[in-house]
Amino acid sequence: MPRNKKITCEEIAAHFNLNKSTVSRALSGKGSMREELRQEIIEYARKEGYISAHENKEVKRTKNIAVVLPRNLLDNSVFFAESLVGIVECVALQGNDVIVALEEGNSLNQLTEIVENNKCDGVVLLQVYEEDVQTRYLMRQGMPFIAVGTTPEDIYQIDSDMRFASRELVSGLMAQGCKKIAYIGGRRNYTVNKRRYRGYEQALEEQMVRIDPDIVFYDVETAMQMRYATNRILKNKCDCIVCGDDLLALGVYKILVEEGIHVPQEIKLASLYNSTYTELNNPPITSVAVNAHEQGFMAAQILMDVISGKHAEKVTRVVTGIQWRESTGNY
Repeated sequence: MPRNKKITCEEIAAHFNLNKSTVSRALSGKGSMREELRQEIIEYARKEGYISAHENKEVKRTKNIAVVLPRNLLDNSVFFAESLVGIVECVALQGNDVIVALEEGNSLNQLTEIVENNKCDGVVLLQVYEEDVQTRYLMRQGMPFIAVGTTPEDIYQIDSDMRFASRELVSGLMAQGCKKIAYIGGRRNYTVNKRRYRGYEQALEEQMVRIDPDIVFYDVETAMQMRYATNRILKNKCDCIVCGDDLLALGVYKILVEEGIHVPQEIKLASLYNSTYTELNNPPITSVAVNAHEQGFMAAQILMDVISGKHAEKVTRVVTGIQWRESTGNY
């Protein structure tokens, strides 16, 4: 039975721990959110006497999907380009369009403008961070979204198991006789980089090999940082370098050539992300193969299912493989 005193929109928002604007969107049918959440809000409002059965308005769709891209990583990243193509293809097949929000790292600028002006039905996040403000904002807004990456948050997410892939690569290198494997990785606040390093750690731990902090380097991005890390690794007489992604591997390879070091004769080199660049390098670089196009396509399809109220798995893992090539002596 509805209570005598009519409940307010603010009280409904407090009940669901949402913003008042999110509740308004749910009740008006304007703007997008998870259909399951919308129905929960409507049923609660009806039960409390806020709306009657005939007041439930039809949801108005924008037929737009927003994709959030990290501006600082766009220039040289094959992954984001291939993922975006997969998303666009999937969305277009269902008669929808893609709009892009460029954000400087873990920030909220263009994304809030798109969401709060009801310009999209759902969001794809192509990068996740520790203490991710974008995921938490979208959760508060009740906006359907999916993250391409791994996060402990209870949200829709799709990713390759980079911890497992890294572990398999390093284990394979040790099986081939590598005894002192160095690691060069990118920013530690990116979840994917933490998982890549964790796989490296696990492979060494399983073989009871001590992790040497003198040959492990994080937050490496610039040419100067790559040169410093590579020179330190050479001084420590390592027999292999594992890099967090293709750009790091190519940068390290260039430095090795300049130093007159031959790959793989004097030191082996591997990347935890495959691309056309690693494949066409001379010698080709052993890499973890991730199908970014497929991952993007699948992310968009899961999001479209969520928007339409269909069942979708919260966590999806995409299979990876290792492309063994000449840079590690695999001819």
